[in-house]
Amino acid sequence: AAAAAAPASTPLRPVAFFASDQTGRSARSTLVSTGRAGADLRERVAAVLGAKTAALLAPIDVSLPQRGARAYGLVSRPGAGAKGEGLRQFVCVNGRPVEMPRLVRALNEAPRALSSSLVGTRPLAFLHLCLPPASVDVNVAPDKRSVFVQQEAALVEALRQALAAMW
Repeated sequence: AAAAAAPASTPLRPVAFFASDQTGRSARSTLVSTGRAGADLRERVAAVLGAKTAALLAPIDVSLPQRGARAYGLVSRPGAGAKGEGLRQFVCVNGRPVEMPRLVRALNEAPRALSSSLVGTRPLAFLHLCLPPASVDVNVAPDKRSVFVQQEAALVEALRQALAAMW
């Protein structure tokens, strides 16, 4: 029997962000951390990227109940993203940080549909995907960051529609 995704009322465990540095044999020093931030995603983003960045983000919640899938998190408003690389776009599937090129492409193409002045702007994004475990294959690459998601096309389309409605 296939397991269902976590219900909308059941939050995932909070994702911890941290960066540290160590030079030679010196002690490791923590540069940024969400260690003291609460479980709220906005608080964790503010702990790492600052309160001004967290204020640019709006909640997004997309459900596909017929597939047992849900995507939720925070996305920046149009024009509030970063130019250039997508260094501030984070996606987790069932609590695991992953790379999902098709989903990120949809996220980056959404502002272009609104205005030609937004071409090249990449929204800030912190997305959690709750999917049935049987629909996710993490054994695509040794580092487990690349995943295969059975209903990826439907999820990407639902995200596109939600972004268009939000913006």
